[in-house]
Amino acid sequence: MHAHINRHNIGYEVVLANTAESKKIHFNLRYQIYCIEKGFEEAKQFPDELEKDEYDDRAVHFLIKHKADQQWVGTFRLIIDKFHDLPISQHAQIDPFHRVEAQKTVVEFSRLGILRPFQKHSQKIANDSDDPDLCIVFNAISAGIEYSRKCGTHKIYFLCRPSLSRIIGKMGIRCPQIGDKTLYRGIRYPYKFDLADFPLRLFATRNALQEFHRKNSFLDYCQTADFEERQLVKAAA
Repeated sequence: MHAHINRHNIGYEVVLANTAESKKIHFNLRYQIYCIEKGFEEAKQFPDELEKDEYDDRAVHFLIKHKADQQWVGTFRLIIDKFHDLPISQHAQIDPFHRVEAQKTVVEFSRLGILRPFQKHSQKIANDSDDPDLCIVFNAISAGIEYSRKCGTHKIYFLCRPSLSRIIGKMGIRCPQIGDKTLYRGIRYPYKFDLADFPLRLFATRNALQEFHRKNSFLDYCQTADFEERQLVKAAA
């Protein structure tokens, strides 16, 4: 497992976008990442430069901040719905064993994105033992697990590139592949976190669990904004 997760973990902050202002920041970051940088969505479909889809009304949205320069650098969301209404059920063939009863509510982790300028900057300052991408993913997934547990949902599904699954493996989190590969914006594989017997089934080692417990919790946007305002007042004084 990566030896510097905890040190990098303090460098990022996960914030729940629970206000109109913070959601606008979230959707604009998605526009920059998915429309301008990656070209997954057509920019002209979003003249307000806020990338949204039909799943956002059923989702909670998060922002990732780089603390050193106070910049928003990434996003992700948790879609909370019945399994057959999740995007993953439309884009991947899931093994029957890993499906859930129709009436149960589950979560899909999606729209994890990092701004390309920040990725390039972090690569320049990183050395062989530093992995900013891993640390950002660690923060995002940890916050997603925490939020899902608070909501009483025990299964988190996601569709991702093989490179992301390898990063999760480095974190020491058990994440079984639950279906064959699919072509959706490149090669993707379906995976699942099972929180039903937390933490015994989720973490591969005691060290991985300890790192999880040492993580920073996610904050409400209102808490973050209030803290920043107090800091500005303090600095002015």
